Amino acid sequence: MAITLNLIHKSLNAQAATSWDFDTKRNNSSIIIGRDSSSCHVHLKDLSVAKIHASIFFKADFNGYYIHNLQPLNPISIDGAVLIQGEARLWQGSTIQLGNSTLLVEKLKLSSNKAISSQTPNRNSLSTNSPARLITPSQLSSSPPTPQPTQEHGLQCPKCQTIHPLTSQNVSCHICGHFLADADSVLISPKH
Repeated sequence: MAITLNLIHKSLNAQAATSWDFDTKRNNSSIIIGRDSSSCHVHLKDLSVAKIHASIFFKADFNGYYIHNLQPLNPISIDGAVLIQGEARLWQGSTIQLGNSTLLVEKLKLSSNKAISSQTPNRNSLSTNSPARLITPSQLSSSPPTPQPTQEHGLQCPKCQTIHPLTSQNVSCHICGHFLADADSVLISPKH
């Protein structure tokens, strides 16, 4: 089944919006959003957006697109609710705030050309198998979030596979000497 996702980036400075279309039949993997043009499908030229900030993926068992925040220290906002960790469902008309950039989910449609309704009752429904934290703007000022063990990102040296902190992107690997500018971003399990 082909599902199409259309994202529009509306910049405050630009007269025209930038638009991306994705088809899960052709691209079965995640749609990566961020500032790094070589790693991201949706490239945003906004310094308040992380190099790899969020991923959007299709969940066939829930028949919908979900967004996952990859930067817990720089959370994203979905339809006005802050997503610190976990994932949230996207609907037609959903707005995604990353740093100073806003993305609009303009179109979600099935291969039968029926649009997925934006009037679905559980608009902010979450996946049942992933702990997510959606916080409304009023909750941000009233209570600090409780610390949760989260996965961290690191850089994996392409030559010797050694894992380095993300801050090591502009240095050489201390094991093999390879410059880490082309290192892959990987998830690191939480330390116990």
